[in-house]
Amino acid sequence: MMKGLLYKDWLMLKKYCRVYLLVLIVFLVVSVSAEESIFFSVYLMVLSSVLGVTLVSYDEKSGWERYCDTLPCPRELRVNEKYVFSLILMGAVFAALTVSQVLHMQITGSSGREASLTLLNAFICGLFTASISFPAVFRWGVEQGRIIYFVVIFAMVGLEPGAVKFVQELSPEMTAQLFGSWLVSALPVLALLIFLGSWRLSLRLYRKRVL
Repeated sequence: MMKGLLYKDWLMLKKYCRVYLLVLIVFLVVSVSAEESIFFSVYLMVLSSVLGVTLVSYDEKSGWERYCDTLPCPRELRVNEKYVFSLILMGAVFAALTVSQVLHMQITGSSGREASLTLLNAFICGLFTASISFPAVFRWGVEQGRIIYFVVIFAMVGLEPGAVKFVQELSPEMTAQLFGSWLVSALPVLALLIFLGSWRLSLRLYRKRVL
């Protein structure tokens, strides 16, 4: 049944989210030659993470959620499918970003440290956006959870690149010390743990929600 739900969301993505897919492709191409690719990279990961939330909104408006409650399709399975589908999208975009960063280094002459920092922040922002957005929409629905949804997107896309730029302008000694600390290595692990905690929270919230 999981495969069927994944296939359903893939068909919806192709039919209703073509504009998003086009934006992903355009920003991916631009990020290759842009002097500052951090904004485009973070935006791409955030966008890929919220596509799953967008699909939840289509399910809600079409009455799919109520229809599923009449079928042997438990709510836990539907939550799991949305998280798995979101992970697949983010994984595909992250793989494309990795290739684009390699090309970016060849074209602009940027360092491997900058590419690693860009990919690290894009990875963390994508997971964090999904971690906050999914519980909100599974608890309150898309309409009521939209405020949290947009606040998170604004914070990730608007503030994170500035923080990265600040780190990039540190002295080589301070940067080396920062990258050599345990904190940088722990951040991706922490992001994954928050994502898994969000997954569990969404299961609990959606199980109790009255549609």
